[in-house]
Amino acid sequence: HPIVENNKAGFSDEVLEKIEEIKAAKMKATDYGEEVEKDGIDTNLKAINPFSGEELPVWVGNYVMMEYGTGAVMSVPAHDERDFEFANKFGLPVKEVVSGQWSVVSEESKIQNPKSKIEQAFTDYGMLVNSGEWSGKTTEDAKREMAEFAEKNNFGEAAITYRLRDWGISRQRFWGAPIPIIYCEHCGAIPEKYGNLPVELPETAPFTGVGESPLARVPEFVNTTCPNCNEPAKRETDTMDTFVDSTWYYFRYIDPHNSEMPFKPETANYWLPVDQYIGGVDHAVMHLLYTRFWTKVMRDIGLVDFDEPVKNLLTQGMVVGESFYSNSKASYIPPDEVEIVRDEKGKVVEANLKADNSPIKVAVEKMSKSKYNGVDPDDMIAIYGADATRIFALFAAPAENELVWQETGIEGAVRFLQRVYRFVYRWHEALRRLESQEPRAESKLETRKLRQKTHQTIKRIRENFESYQFNTPVAALMELSNALGDFKVAPEKASDDELFAVNEALQSLILMLAPYAPHFAEEMWENLTDSERGILQSDARFPVADENLAKADEIEIPIQVNGKLRSRVLVSPETSQADLEAMALADVKIKEYTDDKQIVKIIVVPSRLVNIVVK
Repeated sequence: HPIVENNKAGFSDEVLEKIEEIKAAKMKATDYGEEVEKDGIDTNLKAINPFSGEELPVWVGNYVMMEYGTGAVMSVPAHDERDFEFANKFGLPVKEVVSGQWSVVSEESKIQNPKSKIEQAFTDYGMLVNSGEWSGKTTEDAKREMAEFAEKNNFGEAAITYRLRDWGISRQRFWGAPIPIIYCEHCGAIPEKYGNLPVELPETAPFTGVGESPLARVPEFVNTTCPNCNEPAKRETDTMDTFVDSTWYYFRYIDPHNSEMPFKPETANYWLPVDQYIGGVDHAVMHLLYTRFWTKVMRDIGLVDFDEPVKNLLTQGMVVGESFYSNSKASYIPPDEVEIVRDEKGKVVEANLKADNSPIKVAVEKMSKSKYNGVDPDDMIAIYGADATRIFALFAAPAENELVWQETGIEGAVRFLQRVYRFVYRWHEALRRLESQEPRAESKLETRKLRQKTHQTIKRIRENFESYQFNTPVAALMELSNALGDFKVAPEKASDDELFAVNEALQSLILMLAPYAPHFAEEMWENLTDSERGILQSDARFPVADENLAKADEIEIPIQVNGKLRSRVLVSPETSQADLEAMALADVKIKEYTDDKQIVKIIVVPSRLVNIVVK
C-alpha cells in the first residue's frame, strides 16, 4: 500500500520484517476464499477518523487485499468477523457501534448502553450506538447519511466495489473454441483476420497425456501465416474454457445458421431473455456468473438490448443422504454393515458397527460413492415404481431446498397411490349411473363440503404451480383424498348430486396428479371414464376452480395490538369492517391489552388482519 511504501524509512526492523513476511505469504496464496490465520503488526502510524475526530492506530494485516477497494479498511471488530478475529488475537479494543436491539431511543437519538463484553461479531442490520449524531439511526439510513457527510466535507464519497477477478479462459484440451491469436516472430501476438473467422478445429488430434494441448501436435493447424506481415507464424493451441461456450450457446440456438455474426440482434431481442432458468445450485456460482457477464458485454457492444440473460431463476437443491462414519476405522461404512435404531419419525437415535458394536457417527451429506450414501433411482423404480419415486422426490422438500433421501418417504407415496386406486375402483360402477352434469343447488351439506374442498384444492394447486412450489400440491392432493375418505356415502346408495360431487373430486384429483404420477393417472383416468383413451388422448384439460365454490365459509383473522399478535377470530369472508372492529375489541384476550389504555386507531386490512394501536 502507498502508505506503507511512503513511510518505510520510519518503520522499525520488526515492522519491516513482518511486512515482508506477509507479502511473501500472499504471493504463495492461490485461493482468495481460503481462510488463513490472521497476522499483522502495528506500524506506529496514526490516522484520524474523519467522522469522529478520534485518533486510530494503523496496522498492517494479511487479510486486506490491495486489489480490492482502496487496499485499506476501517477495522470495525464488533461487526466484521475478520476484524473481530484480528482484534482478539492482538488485544485491540472491540467497540459496539451497531446494536441488534431495536430499542425506542431518546429525543437526542442516543443509545449509550454498550455490551460489557462482545462474544462475537454482530454482522446483521441494526441500529447505531456510540456513534455521535448517527446513534439511533438504522444502519441503512446511517450509511446513506454518512456518505453524504463525507462528500459534503470533501473527504470521501460512496462507491461500488466489485469483486470480479480476471478470468483465465485458456485450456489445454482439443475439443473447445479455438483462441484466434497468431504468434509472429516479427509482429508478436496478432488477432486472426476477421475474414478468416471462425478458426475451425481439425477433425482429430493426438492425445499424448504430456500436459500440452493436443492441437500442438497437429502441424496443419499450428502452422499458418501472420495476418499482419504474411510471414510464417504459429497459431495459439490452447482452447477456451467450456464456460465460454455455455455462456451464450442459447443465443446461438435462435439463429444457428448465421455465417456473418453470432446472431441477429433483432432475433435475440425477440426471443430472449430466457423466461425461466432451472439449474442446480452449483450453477449459481460459476455458469450463471459467466453468462450474466457475457450478456452484459453483448449489451455494451449493441448485440442485445436487455441487461440480464434470464427473467426468472430456480436453483434446485441437491439430494443428500445419511452417511455412517467409523472413528475406529477412520472410514465411511456401508449402511448394511451398521446396526441402526430409529425413533417413530425415522430419525437415527443410535448407530453401531455390526462387527464390533463400536459407535458410528451419522451425518446427512451430499450423495457420494465414497460415502456409501448414494441411491440408484433404477433400484427405487424397480421396487416402488417410477410414479411413487417421482412423487416422493417432488414432495419431500421445496425444489430449491436440499432433499434428504429416506426410503420411508417413498413407501408413503405408494400408500397414497394405493388409496386413490381404491377410491376409483370403489366408485367406478356407481358412477356409471351418473346422468346429471350439474348438481342441484339444494344439495346436502356433506356434498357441498366435498365440492368446496375440490375447488379449493384446484385453486391452491394452480397457484402453487405458478410459483414453482411443487411439494405443497402433493399435500393438497392428499387432503382431497382424505375428504373423499370422509365422504360417508355408500356408492350403491348415492344420489345423483352425491355421484356428481364424487366424480368431480376423483376426476380433478387424477388430472392434478398427472404431472406427478403420469402412468398411474393415465390408467386411473381410463378406468374412471370407461374409455381406452387416457388423459392425453382424450385431450383432457387441467381443472379450473369455481371461485364461488372455493370460497371459504369462515376465515381466520389475526388480531394485533401495537403490531403484536394477541388473538385470532373466525369470521365470514363477508364480515364488514365495522363488525371486525367490534369483534376485535370484544375479544377477551384483546381486552387484557386494551383495558385502561387509550385506543389511538384501529387498522383493518379486509380478510387479512386487525391491528389496534394503543398508548
